[in-house]
Amino acid sequence: MARPTKQGVDYFPLNVHLDDNFKLVEIQFGFGGFAVAIKLMQKIYSHGYWCRWTMKEQLLFADEARTNTDFVEKVVEECMEHGILDRVMYEKFSILTSRGIQKRYKEIVKRRKEVEVIKDYLLIDEMVPEEPKPQKDDKPTEGTTAEKINDDTLPTSCQHDDNKNSQSKGKESKGNQTKAKESKEIIHNKNNTRMRKFNPIQYFDQHIARISPNISEKITDWESDFTQDVIMRAMQEAVEQEKRSWKYVERTLQDWQNKGIKSIQDVDRLLAEFYLSKNSHSTHTKAPIKVADF
Repeated sequence: MARPTKQGVDYFPLNVHLDDNFKLVEIQFGFGGFAVAIKLMQKIYSHGYWCRWTMKEQLLFADEARTNTDFVEKVVEECMEHGILDRVMYEKFSILTSRGIQKRYKEIVKRRKEVEVIKDYLLIDEMVPEEPKPQKDDKPTEGTTAEKINDDTLPTSCQHDDNKNSQSKGKESKGNQTKAKESKEIIHNKNNTRMRKFNPIQYFDQHIARISPNISEKITDWESDFTQDVIMRAMQEAVEQEKRSWKYVERTLQDWQNKGIKSIQDVDRLLAEFYLSKNSHSTHTKAPIKVADF
């Protein structure tokens, strides 16, 4: 099984003097609102340049922050109002991200050899530029200088090298011959960073277990019943529950099919109801929100 590609980062830049957008959040909700906004940034960057945001994630986040979901929801709404988070991405895909977050993420991971992206979630063109066509007798250039990025919300200039925080990756396996070559989309950016858009077969091979012709065929069969994002969501649940097997994924898909699930929005609602019910049986007294000294 190939080692999953690291997507999150170990740090993100936080300026001493933040702009008025964060100041407005603090004015509206006090220091607790500011703390929630910063913790949201931590959550997003720990996953990469976006994170899923459904009722399930809200409940878990509120529990970790020692606050309630109503307060978190109000802070998120205020962040969207002032452009700290992108409202369109949230309403369309149930994720939290923004142009500023993606610009900073690109700057942080510019030295990585490989970064996975989902094109539908991108808000900046620079993340996946078109690969220039090589001229005759031209040799490929290496190590081109990264563009300087100006950000409206938080700074991106920093000397920290994210590549030093992750273990060096070994050479990739030559791969399973059952994978269709056309299913892989590799894009080189100006920093020679490779970016991959997953389909369910690739996701399973990277995050669950080594793909086999039999499982590949079964995944393809399920694509006649569900969209690819629903199938990959079932795989994501397997990863989160530490049940990395096709048997668990297929059992999840069968359960969703029996419950009439048709779209990724249906999945979000189903999981939200499940975790809300689960959380109601494990309520406890909330302590005041804790914030690190900056």
